[in-house]
Amino acid sequence: MPDNDHEHDDAWDAAVAARLGRLRRIPVDTAPLRGAVAAEMDAAGATTDRSWWARTTRPVRAVAASLLLVASVVAVVMLTASSGSVYARADEMAAMHRELVNGNGGVMKVDSVDAAQRALSHQWAMSPDLPDLPEKHVMACCLRKMNNKRIACVLLDDAGTPVSMMVADGGDVKHAATTTLVRGGTTFYVETADDLNMVATQRDGRWVCLIGERSVERLMELAGSLRF
Repeated sequence: MPDNDHEHDDAWDAAVAARLGRLRRIPVDTAPLRGAVAAEMDAAGATTDRSWWARTTRPVRAVAASLLLVASVVAVVMLTASSGSVYARADEMAAMHRELVNGNGGVMKVDSVDAAQRALSHQWAMSPDLPDLPEKHVMACCLRKMNNKRIACVLLDDAGTPVSMMVADGGDVKHAATTTLVRGGTTFYVETADDLNMVATQRDGRWVCLIGERSVERLMELAGSLRF
């Protein structure tokens, strides 16, 4: 029995060896497997690269977007400042009136509207025509700016009280006052700053504002007497 078992084991080993030899000789195509593995590795690498790129460039893109937004805002502001209208503020106009009364900052003494027009034209060739002021005494004039918009200022004597008349191109200056009154078919924008009353209106393409320590009714009456 032992001899027969030994012979059986030897025969079995020989058969297994022969079968394994035949299997080794059978060609196996591993190209599809290699391609699948390579594709998976490439996809994983691309995802990793994209993630790394996104993380790396996100701050740069955010800064670029912020700079673009700032540049757009600056461009809009510059365009508005150069070609749009500015809104006249009561405190700024009050300051200009006081400078005119006190003779500060290039104020020129004149005695008529024509003299004021000539004096202002030397500084501003395209200055708007000043309205005529019948029976009103002209004392001085000057040129002022609100932002980059020019305003012609003339100081009047209304029964001993100084009143400033400010004139600008109607496309350059508008009034921010929300209080309006209508007199003689004309709409006036009314404001007060300290002891000064102000009435403004748009006439014949011009913005005109009268300022002084006079009543609103009196300033509207003076504005109504202007001849354009």
